[in-house]
Amino acid sequence: MNPLTHGRAVRIASKFRGPAGRFGLMGFNGRQDRFGLVLSGGRKVRADAAAAESTEQKASAIGELFIYEPIGWDCWTDSGITGDSVRDALAAMAGVKTLNIFVNCEGGDVFEAKSIYTQLKRFEARKIVHVDGIAASAATFIAMAGDVVKTSPVGTWMVHQAWSGAAGRAVDLRAVADLLDLENNTIAETYARKTKRPVEEMLALMAAPPDGTWMNAAKALELGFTDEIVEDPPEEGDGEEGAKNSVRSPLFNALELTQKRLKGFSPATVLKAKAEMARRRNSPGQPGTPPASR
Repeated sequence: MNPLTHGRAVRIASKFRGPAGRFGLMGFNGRQDRFGLVLSGGRKVRADAAAAESTEQKASAIGELFIYEPIGWDCWTDSGITGDSVRDALAAMAGVKTLNIFVNCEGGDVFEAKSIYTQLKRFEARKIVHVDGIAASAATFIAMAGDVVKTSPVGTWMVHQAWSGAAGRAVDLRAVADLLDLENNTIAETYARKTKRPVEEMLALMAAPPDGTWMNAAKALELGFTDEIVEDPPEEGDGEEGAKNSVRSPLFNALELTQKRLKGFSPATVLKAKAEMARRRNSPGQPGTPPASR
């Protein structure tokens, strides 16, 4: 177990989207999908040969990575995201044009987060981070790897100082304190590069009592942690290609159609419809008219 953590936190899944929709999937909990890899507890179990898609397909595809479990492997629950599991996920998506990274994570091991951050920065694709729920602690460090960071209107951010537990002699405890200072500076410098704000300001946000700084989407936008506050679906590509790759749910289409129909009703039309409904209710013998109640 790594003695230094940056909060708690993760589940990971990845999939591809191509012109014909999804053509690959990586899941957890021993579940095998046709084109994917199987991960269990953040460790690679097996690779399906069918995961090898053509270079042409991947070049126009959208990769997806979900950070939805604690960062770092938890031996008690046999779950969590590690640098190894992310490495395998990214290897399966090599060649994709865009990588969407979805975050709903409370944090975890800071060293595992560093490994994931570095791998994402190195991955050759346009990286778009989507904060779906919470990006806290070490998860915020991973979010900094995005070329673009988008936060849901209901999203939450939290930054704080690294913390740890230690036992030993005074010299041992002082060494841990020095290490914590070192990690705090590294984290603050990473935040400063993204936000374009001074390192000292980032350190102050992390040190704010009692547990660091909590931010809603608007505050995260103001401070530069996120680039946008959005409700739109994640990007499916650019231009005509993106329109071809876009898959919208039937529910979304029905809602959009209903909204368009409602816009076509004028106040006069609504009043006329209400009058007709009242006439039908008051007409004796009208089919389907229930008897008056006492």
